[in-house]
Amino acid sequence: MAAGGGWNMPEYARLLQETEQIQISKDKCKYMNNNYKKVPFKMYDYRCDIKLNVEKETFRAHRDVLAEASDYFSAMFSHNMVEKEKDAIELKGISPRGFRAMMDYFYHGHVTVEPANVEDVLEAARFFHIEWLIAVCREFLVKRLSMDNYLWALQLADRYCLGDLHTDIFKFVAYNFSELAVQPVFMELSYELLFALLSEDHYIDAPEGHIFKVVCRWLDSDAEQRKQYSASLLTLIRYPLLDKEELESISEVILEIPEVKECIDEAIKYNANPTKQCLLDSDNTHVRGSRDTLVLFSAVDDANMIQYKAPGCDGFFSQKVDTSFMQSVFEFASVSVLGDFLFVAGGYNRGTWCSSPAFYSYNPRNRLWAQLSSMKQPRVSFSLCSANQGLYAVTGIEHIVLDGIDREIILESVEFYDPMTNLWHFIPELPIACFSAAACVVDEKLYVSGGISADPEDTVPVSYHHVYIPKEQIWIPKSRMLTEHQGHGMICHQNKLYVFGGYTAGEDTISFVDCHKCEMYDIDLDQWTRIADSPKEYLHFSNSLTLQDDKVYILGGKASLRTLHTYDPETNDFTNVEVYGPDVQKIVRLKVALPLDLM
Repeated sequence: MAAGGGWNMPEYARLLQETEQIQISKDKCKYMNNNYKKVPFKMYDYRCDIKLNVEKETFRAHRDVLAEASDYFSAMFSHNMVEKEKDAIELKGISPRGFRAMMDYFYHGHVTVEPANVEDVLEAARFFHIEWLIAVCREFLVKRLSMDNYLWALQLADRYCLGDLHTDIFKFVAYNFSELAVQPVFMELSYELLFALLSEDHYIDAPEGHIFKVVCRWLDSDAEQRKQYSASLLTLIRYPLLDKEELESISEVILEIPEVKECIDEAIKYNANPTKQCLLDSDNTHVRGSRDTLVLFSAVDDANMIQYKAPGCDGFFSQKVDTSFMQSVFEFASVSVLGDFLFVAGGYNRGTWCSSPAFYSYNPRNRLWAQLSSMKQPRVSFSLCSANQGLYAVTGIEHIVLDGIDREIILESVEFYDPMTNLWHFIPELPIACFSAAACVVDEKLYVSGGISADPEDTVPVSYHHVYIPKEQIWIPKSRMLTEHQGHGMICHQNKLYVFGGYTAGEDTISFVDCHKCEMYDIDLDQWTRIADSPKEYLHFSNSLTLQDDKVYILGGKASLRTLHTYDPETNDFTNVEVYGPDVQKIVRLKVALPLDLM
């Protein structure tokens, strides 16, 4: 993420900004500090005024150079210290090899690092407080992490207080977990390292059931000594992610640990009620390393794909998705997110092209679909939106074929899905029958705006705006939108509703045109305000949008070339983010675990 996005650059990264690297060989790299200030001296010239004895080697140098390069030497030569008046000084606790590399940097602004000297350079850099050299050594170790040296790198991180290096090593171990866990040396990991690895939320290249087995194996490899760590390690396992068979096969020995048994009992309840899982969202129900991710779906017969995009990162990761099992056609279904599950409802039935009541969920943790209880009313061109405890399906069209004739009934019905019972039930009807409206829940109140009304006296589309109060089970009309919209998107941010895109009436009042007028509704004031128009070059804004990091992400473009755009409520500006290609129909935000290089 760019620094402007609120990311604080680590100190080591700042120090390396003006550093040039030259790869001398596979394991040897030369680092040059472009901010280095050239010194008017040469090593061992006639003006040297100090000798430094390091073990059996002697280095001749200049006090001014040493004092300029290191606070350690500056203090030594400027304060009332014994060394100030000496011509020769003995330095203990460092190696000649590390000191020589440091002197190269003092006089020439560069250092050459390789596995044979990196610890020596670190030792000297830490001893004499040379932060740039420490950053260089850290960079060298991170870039060369391997199956063979990660434990050695951890030892160096501990020995020389490279706290931020631990994170990179943990990421490496997590990313290569499956491969590392089968190596005998993995069983020699310290408790502290294993605890830290499991405590931090890194992406781990293994299912949680496998992680559980590895931890058990680590405990069993030295059962007498490691028994004391059982509770603290086993309570870090995310048991809700284990399947039923894995949970049932957990040994009695583990179940005898009270705090672990409590976690397992909760997981068994979680797995026993799949439809309730969207209401039981917690850190333990997410795959390790899950991050808020933009998820874009394209699901037509010849292009069934999911595209994942981490905001702030370039590019996206694509994965095939199978929707052929669905009774309904995904392209025309409505979607919403609750408890980090994607829900897909309605649309058209395959084959008959009648409107569908079908209802499905998608779990990003295991990438699996589930069929749920169907809606009471088949519907298409409707809005599906989530509340704290369920989902609303709002109005739409029932398309039927009767005696070979297509018929469309515009609906005023609204129904609510309760995950606790896996059932839908009707709530009071919207005061107007309409389709292609937008809906959004704020503080458990359901707001519905726009669409196309069944009343021939109404404009096409309409600007109506209503709110449903569940406690009173009534609909209340609110201030109308400033512009008529249908097929638009509506989303809440900081207690305000934002409306984007869709279509509005053309000048002839018969045809539809892309609506570039956008507006904001202040719930407290019951007042609409015009915000910036969407740029016409962005073409059509669809009704598919989501919120991430205080920005609204909106699908735009056209069916043959979809684009992603953002709106920033703080600056009232639109930005063109990325081109996604054809057939992308839906965008949502889900927590997804992806490999490091894709996040």
